[in-house]
Amino acid sequence: MVRPNLESQDTERGVTLVELLVYSVLLMGVLAIAGSILLSAATSQRDVAAMANASDQGQVGVRLFERSMRNAASVAIPSTHGGDLLIVKTRVGQDGTLAASWVCRAWHYDATSRQLRTISGPATGTPVTRNLTAPLNSSTWRVVLSGVSRTPDGASVKPVFSAQGASGATMDFDLKIGTSASRLTFASAAIPRPQGSTIGGVSCT
Repeated sequence: MVRPNLESQDTERGVTLVELLVYSVLLMGVLAIAGSILLSAATSQRDVAAMANASDQGQVGVRLFERSMRNAASVAIPSTHGGDLLIVKTRVGQDGTLAASWVCRAWHYDATSRQLRTISGPATGTPVTRNLTAPLNSSTWRVVLSGVSRTPDGASVKPVFSAQGASGATMDFDLKIGTSASRLTFASAAIPRPQGSTIGGVSCT
């Protein structure tokens, strides 16, 4: 009598439906964990890139402000604009006695569009910075930064522009990071260098 080889039958019987289901569930679990890790890494990378981009943009705005302030002969922050407007007469040429060596520049924070804008023109005739009454429509000005808001200060907020000493100014603002609700805070203070006693051109205000 020949006896059947039971071990060979068990080996060749394949995978049962129950085992296949168990393997499938385990595989889905592994894929879910791997997907979660990849998604988390991608989100973190996106957030880091957004923060770096916001930081770069904010620094550009701060440097433009500081450059205008360092070479300014006059600085005005009209009280009627609540700290949202800064007007400077700033030097761009070598000979400070010449009108061509000076420009009138204004900075304006528009709370409606959450944009920081600027405009400049010659310090001759009627400058573009003169007679800027509130409420100010600066929609045609050059946009320096978007996603800007006032910096919280306790229960209130700081003005975007405020006086610093007798002749300087400060700029404070928050900048939105990408599409998130997070923000970066920027603060800068600048005092103009002495420009001499003979200043060319007309008043910017």
